[in-house]
Amino acid sequence: MKAVDRFAPTTLAGVPPLWVQLLEIEWPQSTANHLKRLTNSGGALTAPLVHGLRARFPQADLYRTEGVLQDIHWYEGIFGYFPTYALGAMIASQIKFNCPLFDIFLGNPNEENINSLIIWLNSNIHQKASLYSSDEMLQSISGENLNPKYYLDHLVDRFIK
Repeated sequence: MKAVDRFAPTTLAGVPPLWVQLLEIEWPQSTANHLKRLTNSGGALTAPLVHGLRARFPQADLYRTEGVLQDIHWYEGIFGYFPTYALGAMIASQIKFNCPLFDIFLGNPNEENINSLIIWLNSNIHQKASLYSSDEMLQSISGENLNPKYYLDHLVDRFIK
């Protein structure tokens, strides 16, 4: 909000978590009035977010899913990042399903369980990430190389169940 007040941009691009944070603070109407366009990327806006953004910034056009060419990679021509995002999501899913503390953490995300999870991640991933290949690290965690089954299981858990 301070940057909008200071620099008076007419367009603000963001992702749903940013919109939530921006709606949690009070905006002087003179500052909110600078914005003529709000562009979203990185996830669909929920109905309450759309309602909140339209109430807070009634003068701004809301572009719910297009964003400004989706993200920085499109207009800079850096298309090589997308395969690495997909690989990262697959690796993360395999780690998630093979971390013995993940379900415990989800069931009770208290400080003790968070610390235990951080210790496990440090011991099994962070300290080894630049010493071993991804497949070697995954072998030590799950007993197999990169397996897309884990990512499919993650997608089913997240979007279908």
